[in-house]
Amino acid sequence: MPRKEHHSTPTIVGRFLYSDLPAIPIDTPAFFDWLSLHSTFYFDSPIGSFTARRELRATCFFWYAFRRYHKRLYKAYLGRPADLSAARLLHIAQLLAEKVGA
Repeated sequence: MPRKEHHSTPTIVGRFLYSDLPAIPIDTPAFFDWLSLHSTFYFDSPIGSFTARRELRATCFFWYAFRRYHKRLYKAYLGRPADLSAARLLHIAQLLAEKVGA
């Protein structure tokens, strides 16, 4: 069973980001603007789930996906904020699910 995110963590379910603001459709300019102002979200899909965090590398921000399974932490590169499309998020969720064998 997947670990539940903290109740205040913004969450992507389906094609929408849910946070303390009204739902934001992913792959829209509003979603990419939101990414530039926040540093974490939880992605939940039937394929798999992960927590995403924004990290500063040199002079740019990049996003990484993390999934803990059996006390081991798995990490995958998501990309720059402009790369975080619905297809990319699903691909990384599937990749992490295959890595953990779930």
